[in-house]
Amino acid sequence: MLTLFLLFEVLLLCTGAHSDEENRSYWGSLLVHHLFDGMNYDKRVRPVRHHSTSINVTLRMNLYLINEVNERAQSLQLYVWTVQMWYDELLAWNPEDFGGVESVVVPHDLVWLPDTYLYNGIEMVRETAERWSSVIISMNPSNVLSLDTANVSDKAFVTFRYPAIYKFTCNMNILYFPFDQHSCTLTFGSWMFDTTGIDYYPMMEDVYMEDYIEHSEWSVISFRAYRDVQSYKCCIHPFSLIHADLVIRRKPLFTIVNLVIPTAIINFISMFGFFSPTTVTGERTEKVSLGITTLLAMSILLLMVSEEMPTTSDFIPLIVQ
Repeated sequence: MLTLFLLFEVLLLCTGAHSDEENRSYWGSLLVHHLFDGMNYDKRVRPVRHHSTSINVTLRMNLYLINEVNERAQSLQLYVWTVQMWYDELLAWNPEDFGGVESVVVPHDLVWLPDTYLYNGIEMVRETAERWSSVIISMNPSNVLSLDTANVSDKAFVTFRYPAIYKFTCNMNILYFPFDQHSCTLTFGSWMFDTTGIDYYPMMEDVYMEDYIEHSEWSVISFRAYRDVQSYKCCIHPFSLIHADLVIRRKPLFTIVNLVIPTAIINFISMFGFFSPTTVTGERTEKVSLGITTLLAMSILLLMVSEEMPTTSDFIPLIVQ
């Protein structure tokens, strides 16, 4: 009897959970139709009720991987998880009218998106990164963020998450190779809207690095983001920008073991052979053999140096001076 009772309770729980899931799916579908079919929402214009209102866009990045550091091309390539957040004044609903649904996930091409671009980017691959991405529309930001955020009842909070590969320019000084350190800056901003249309703010000063995969050659010293306002001759109003400064330092162990130490040993042997006595014929022969062997070793070492040494005419590393 007890077994039948337990089976009956489990059946009721499963049926209730399934019913709640169907109910949530129904209200979510009804909400999407209400937002994008019944409210004449136009994603081509900024979602504000008054044209003079500026949209505050909060930007957050999570560094996942350093793909490439190219000293010759003076460029850096990063794999980053990017999040943009803003309030949409034209997307709002009363959760009580839609079965208590406070948030919904929809394809990103249904809503207005800020035209955020990497100003110093070399390759524009934004569409590739955003193609499969969706946005989260919520009336309660605390459901999306793990931060205490005030709930605004007359506008929806939009969260846009997407992975991105950023390849950008970076001026590298290799004077102290292999003990060099470089500071590279990513500059984000709107391409069309000045501060009267879009205003950017970093979510936090330090870029997230909890999921960062350590690079075999470079160490990340710091990665910080800050807001800046820049004026251009083309435009009346200034533009809001986000600068993210990445400081990296080369790990010198490989170069020391395979380049610096062999060079020092060969130079020592060369000087030893130069000052060795040559009073008899046999010693002279050994000195010539040592000189030829040292010359061959230095030639091979020069080939290794040419492969390992960054190629640039702006700075000559002290190691070869």
